[in-house]
Amino acid sequence: NQKVNQFQAESDLYTIIVEEFFRMMYLFHKCENSRKENMMKLIRQIQLLIKASSSPHLFNEWTGEDKLPSKYAQVIKNCKTWKNEKVAIGTTFKDTAQDYYLHLSKVFGHRPVFLITGDDSFKKRNSIIRQFEASGNGILVSTQQSLKSSVNIPTCNKVIVTDMQWNIPKISQYYFRFIRFNSTEKKEVYFLTYDKTIEQNILALLMRKEQLNDVIKTKEYKEDSQIFAEFDIDMDIFNS
Repeated sequence: NQKVNQFQAESDLYTIIVEEFFRMMYLFHKCENSRKENMMKLIRQIQLLIKASSSPHLFNEWTGEDKLPSKYAQVIKNCKTWKNEKVAIGTTFKDTAQDYYLHLSKVFGHRPVFLITGDDSFKKRNSIIRQFEASGNGILVSTQQSLKSSVNIPTCNKVIVTDMQWNIPKISQYYFRFIRFNSTEKKEVYFLTYDKTIEQNILALLMRKEQLNDVIKTKEYKEDSQIFAEFDIDMDIFNS
C-alpha cells in the first residue's frame, strides 16, 4: 500500500465537495422527485469524492493550474524507478486511464506506453497486449474492468492499482491477469491511495469484507492485524 498526501489544490477541491457540494450540482441531472433527489445527493457526493481521488485536475474547480496530482507524480516516480521493467497501471475511470496515457507518453518519450479501455475490441486488446509483452520496459495503462479473466500477461511483474473498487475480488480480477498459476517471478502489486480521504475508508471497508470472506472460506477468524499485514497496510489507517 502506497499512501500519498494531497497538496493544496487537491485538498481545496476535496473540501469544496465535502463542505460546498451545492457548487457541484451542475454535474448531475436533477430528479423530479424531491425525496429521491435528497437521497441521491449523498450518493453523488461520495461519487465525486472518489472521482476527486482519481483525477482531481479534470474538475472545473481545479486550481492547481498545470501541476499534476500527487498520485500522478507517484506513478511517474514508480515508473522511473522501474525503468527496465514492464509496468501495468489500472484505473476504474476511462477518462483517468486516457489522461494517464497522455501524460506518461509525454514524460517517457522513448518508452512505449499502451492504453486499453472497454471501448477497444477484443482483437485490438490482444494486439496491444502482444506489443506490450514484446516490449522490454513498456507501460500498460488500462481500466481494471477492460482486462477480463481470459487475459494473460505473465511477463509483467509491477502492477499499480490507482483506484479502489468495492471488493477485493473485483480488484484481484485485474491484478491476477499478471499473477498466473505458472508464474515463476515475484510480482508486486501496489494500492495507491490518498491519505485522509474517502479512499482510506474504502480500503478499511475492503479489509472488513476480506475478513468476512476468510471466515466463510476457511471457518477461521483473522484478527485485524493479520488482514492488514497480508495487504501491507498500516493500522494507522483508522486514525486518518
